[in-house]
Amino acid sequence: MFRMKPWVIVTLLAPMGALAQDTLALRPIATLPGSEILFLENHQAAVRASERGHGSFTRYLDVYDLSDSTAPRRIDHCLEMWAGWDDFHETVYYQVQGDAVLEDSILYVTLNNEVNHGSIDPFTFIGPLTVKAHVIGTDRDLWDIAILDSLYDAEEDSASGEYRPANYLLPRSLIRYGDYLIVAAGSWGVRIYDISDRMSPTQVAQIDTVAKIASLWLDVLVLVRNEFCFDVFDISDPTNPEAVGSIDVSEERLREVNLMQTSLYGFMSPACYSFYGDFMYVPTCTRTGQADPQIVVFDIKDDEPTEVARFAVPFWNSGSYKYIRFTIGNGRLYTIHQNLLDIYELEDPLSPRLLTTMTFDAHDSDQMIAQDNQLYLSYGGDNWGSDSGLVTIYNVGPNSVRPFPLTPYTLSLSPFPNPFNSSATISYTLPRPGRYALDVVDISGRLVTRLSDGWKEAGSYRSVFQGDELPSGTFMIRLEGGSASAAQRIELVK
Repeated sequence: MFRMKPWVIVTLLAPMGALAQDTLALRPIATLPGSEILFLENHQAAVRASERGHGSFTRYLDVYDLSDSTAPRRIDHCLEMWAGWDDFHETVYYQVQGDAVLEDSILYVTLNNEVNHGSIDPFTFIGPLTVKAHVIGTDRDLWDIAILDSLYDAEEDSASGEYRPANYLLPRSLIRYGDYLIVAAGSWGVRIYDISDRMSPTQVAQIDTVAKIASLWLDVLVLVRNEFCFDVFDISDPTNPEAVGSIDVSEERLREVNLMQTSLYGFMSPACYSFYGDFMYVPTCTRTGQADPQIVVFDIKDDEPTEVARFAVPFWNSGSYKYIRFTIGNGRLYTIHQNLLDIYELEDPLSPRLLTTMTFDAHDSDQMIAQDNQLYLSYGGDNWGSDSGLVTIYNVGPNSVRPFPLTPYTLSLSPFPNPFNSSATISYTLPRPGRYALDVVDISGRLVTRLSDGWKEAGSYRSVFQGDELPSGTFMIRLEGGSASAAQRIELVK
């Protein structure tokens, strides 16, 4: 459990620029066939892709040289794995690459099998789970390590009340840390291997905790235990990892947001959390009709992980849930919502400043990665391979991003009728996107009611002020957002 420090709630208000005329269109500079980037570093990428055949489809990994990001060059097409189903589509067979790390021409990858039986009362077997070292550009494998060497009934833990170990895809399960390889294997814990001898890896440590997803920031290892819990370890000595603490976001003060973004095959895998400086950024997700989601910031370099801030950014609304898709890279925070990309400066990591908003034409992306002034968005296609997905690369470097000018602006506000008897319509115009609050206060400045509060795009809006239960008198309609505000006196006469 993390301990409590005084923390701040930050509201990111209106950006300093006009969306209607000044927003740039973001154009892709290249695309790659594939559903997900498993590795991206040092101008190299490993991308999971698939091809559909009759009654089955094939998954494989493509490795690309991205030295020229406008013209990616494929340097390996490897580790083909199959998936298929029987004539009645009741038994499905998978082989899947879970995660990958590429270094010194060696591709380390987690692999697994899955067999799913029955469409009415299904049960699933998984295994074996292995880690493979493959030499790029050849058919040669250096070694295989079996984490689970036989089939395992994935439903067994459900009966005992434990969290089902359904992360047989092993997303974000592999980390290279110097001469060590860290493997997160769900209910089977975390294994740490010494791979200084490339031909003969040796296990040097094990962490006995459920680890669905693993991330490393400096010498801090963060493991996702379940929807609400993250375990944090110091691995400055990889042979003796030390528990630092845990982050439990099911605390009462976060119940307002209802649940975390935790689908292993949706929100969690591509955009569940990011790191910057000493901080970990975790998004929340809410049901439609509840409070808007936020990004929660934790200090993970303290003696124990500590919540230090929360802030709101634009979000997607699926109809049932509201959720945030974001990533951090290049010293900036990027969010996508609808067809807009917002870019924030992180000069103050606890209070990002909106730099600009850009439009782009893309799928509802499943993955975002920002690196080397590029933004990578992947769309996963469908589960059966008829649409193998697409990775789109955008240039978000200084020459492609035009900051909003730091100029003042005004807000337009008009109540009608005025004076009014029972209700009045408040019309207002917002020149720029941002978070705005529309309040009614009495002549002493005390809040009477809040008519609107949240993120709004540039445009014209209306809200209704109901005065049925109020006495006659003078009130002020107050609109605030960013560096601008407007106020208008209104009279209630009965």
